[in-house]
Amino acid sequence: SIIVPVYNAAKYLPKCIESILNQTYNDLELILVDDGSTDDSIKICQKYAAKDKRIIVLHKDNGGQGSARNMGLDQARGEYLAFVDSDDAIETNLLEILMKNLADADADISCGGVYCKEDRSDFVYEAEVLVKNNENAMKMFVVNQQGFNHSPVAKIFKRSVFKNVRFLELRGFEDAGTIFKAFMAANRVVSQ
Repeated sequence: SIIVPVYNAAKYLPKCIESILNQTYNDLELILVDDGSTDDSIKICQKYAAKDKRIIVLHKDNGGQGSARNMGLDQARGEYLAFVDSDDAIETNLLEILMKNLADADADISCGGVYCKEDRSDFVYEAEVLVKNNENAMKMFVVNQQGFNHSPVAKIFKRSVFKNVRFLELRGFEDAGTIFKAFMAANRVVSQ
């Protein structure tokens, strides 16, 4: 299940949705959670849902990314969870690579890298596969090393990691405390 919180993202949303639908790993459901958008975001979501049965569109009053992601978590049916921001696009093989690493390492969380397309300033490490137990993964999380970071983006989580974890419903910085709890719930984490 890929959960995308959507708020006034009409400019970026088609590219985001298409990057998910065109994944080489295509056994997925895409949950688009409109968080009270006032632009054409909901129309764009509905247009794509009419064309692809893998898409579920939810609508709620504006409450921020945390509450939108939580609504998506409540509706998700997949054994694995991923999160994408509505102004992001993902590489076509991201899910395939993350799922392979997750299976190969028998891990609970699989992390990938992110970069800004304009200047690649966020692309900060080599494509080396690292497998860490909970304690070592937490040490790397605290210092934000090699994909062990507070963002839910470019990661796949076993659903069990989110059994007792929900996103903080704050306006900003809702990710850090939530992903910290997910890392705490994981036995093994793999990063590439």
